[in-house]
Amino acid sequence: MLTTVEAACEFARRGWSAIPIPYRSKNPGFDEWPLLRLTVETIPQHFNGHPQNVGVLLGEPSGWLIDVDLDHPKAVALAPEYLPSTPAIFGRPGNPRSHWLYRVTSPAATKKFKSKSAGMIVEFRSTGMQTVFPPSTHESGEPIRWEVEAAEPAIADPEQLLDCVRRLADAVKVELGEKAVPKPKTTKPPRSAEQGDLPPVETDAAADSTSPSPNSQERGIRCLAAMLRINMVDHNDGSSRLYACACRIVEHDLDDVAAVAALRKYAADRAFPKTWSDDEILARVRDAEQVCTRGSAFQAELDDDGLVALGQEAGVEGGAAKARQEIPLLFLHALADGCKFGFANLALPLQNHEDFHLDQRQPVVLRPTIDIRVQTSHHEQIRGLHDECGRVHRRHERNRPSHRRDEDEQDHRE
Repeated sequence: MLTTVEAACEFARRGWSAIPIPYRSKNPGFDEWPLLRLTVETIPQHFNGHPQNVGVLLGEPSGWLIDVDLDHPKAVALAPEYLPSTPAIFGRPGNPRSHWLYRVTSPAATKKFKSKSAGMIVEFRSTGMQTVFPPSTHESGEPIRWEVEAAEPAIADPEQLLDCVRRLADAVKVELGEKAVPKPKTTKPPRSAEQGDLPPVETDAAADSTSPSPNSQERGIRCLAAMLRINMVDHNDGSSRLYACACRIVEHDLDDVAAVAALRKYAADRAFPKTWSDDEILARVRDAEQVCTRGSAFQAELDDDGLVALGQEAGVEGGAAKARQEIPLLFLHALADGCKFGFANLALPLQNHEDFHLDQRQPVVLRPTIDIRVQTSHHEQIRGLHDECGRVHRRHERNRPSHRRDEDEQDHRE
């Protein structure tokens, strides 16, 4: 573990403004501390080698570093449900994970949230504030420690982060009995088993789960599920898979904070050959924005079962299919993800999908008037599927006996 002076120098190299704090204290002990700007060269002059604590100036002096300080135990417990994920978290044995660090993208002011009965709940600490950082010693004698050494704070939009902190404080007030319980909500599980153990999606009881504007939590869950369906083999550093994930992020309209959080959750399950920084992740998202449409994952028209209509008519040779065949949106995404080089030799996988309930000995034949109302980053592949289905249908029609075609036309007129 680093010494206090070594930690102060490391903070300075990261662009954070460190200041000396007396041992087992959180008070700098001098009035000019907000104006102190130490460098790697001047830090040894202020850290005398004796036991000391180290503080970091928050906000503007440290490149808009924000400390979300969780003062109430209920805030600590609820934080993972309300705050964006960040690797930079620290605390002490008696109050673990009580400080969550972020780097915001624009100026933000300090904001404190208090309860009537229990005092301070949570603080959004910015310019004009300082926090005692590891490897300091709390006034109780407990060591202050990082969850992960040298972890980088997540990048956050200040307004969105402050809104998350505000909702966290409100949730604590509800548990303390100081605020009315919010409108009851229902939970709906993800529609695909491929999503594994993802948490349920919370929606208003009266809301439509296929709304084109789902809440941020639902967007994040759906985006993570879409990323987990990506079937790619990594070459070199895995940048191609990272770009595919970035496309899903754009299609699900995640902001930068949610984008990084979703990617981190994905990487925890499907590790990349290298560890990507927040800046590298967001750079790929910017690239994806050049070719993908934001929010396009929610622009398909879905029915009550979460299915995307492929057209009003579909013929199946030798099988009993519905007049209006449908296929799940998630299955379409999985199909697009698995096809990188077109459909020249496509063996239609649709015949094996459970929603068709077909005689597996016979081929699936889809009408050439299929209307696929799904937008993804694989437009060419989706159009290729449309064309291939048309070609299969035309070959089938040419090979059918004429009396069978006449019977079908008569049935259609009736």
